[in-house]
Amino acid sequence: MNQRVLDYFDTSFSERVAEGWTHVTHPEDLPRTLQTWQQALETGSPYENELRLRRAADESYRWHLTRALPMRDRRGEIVKWFGSNTDIEDRKIAEEAQRFLVDAGATLRQLARLPHHAGGARQDGCAADRGLGARGRRRGRKAAHLAVAHVDERKIELALELGRRYPRIPTPLMARRSSCAPVRCELMTEISEERLSELAVDDLHLELVRELGFQSYMGVPLAAARAHVWE
Repeated sequence: MNQRVLDYFDTSFSERVAEGWTHVTHPEDLPRTLQTWQQALETGSPYENELRLRRAADESYRWHLTRALPMRDRRGEIVKWFGSNTDIEDRKIAEEAQRFLVDAGATLRQLARLPHHAGGARQDGCAADRGLGARGRRRGRKAAHLAVAHVDERKIELALELGRRYPRIPTPLMARRSSCAPVRCELMTEISEERLSELAVDDLHLELVRELGFQSYMGVPLAAARAHVWE
């Protein structure tokens, strides 16, 4: 156990040996972790597991890839285990985002083709935006379009351009919203020119939303594992 591990958990070598890993393992991952480790002990096979471990600096649980190999003596008996923990939090976030993109993209393409009515106007396009919680804001992350679908292909690129130019606005219309996505549904049955002018943050923003041709708007928060997604 090196000093980096001790600093990560803010503990001493003797404390870590005495306490083990159970109290720093996420409760949801603990049963599976204990079962996998016990199987490795019984069979002498290499141990590998993905689990969340609590970092002492901010008390957050981060995903780790844990591996351990047995060291044997000349008789083939296991005398000790050598292990490593690798922080894979960023990889897990990327994998989760990719899975969501695939699912959201397929769903939005279907929704955009539906002759659905919101306040009497046909639904021409949909977008899924990532909202941020306190953790995301501390890391300096921005709200962003995750997926966009529209019956007019040209307006898909326009919506993406709007998201690139105004990354801290979760939806094209919600100009005065914070970077954290709301947790309630919203419906605008009619969007007047006056309302567009009130919501736009500047002239360019107003020009872009005008070109997209908003006539009505419905927003529904979708709960994802790590954030709210505003559709």
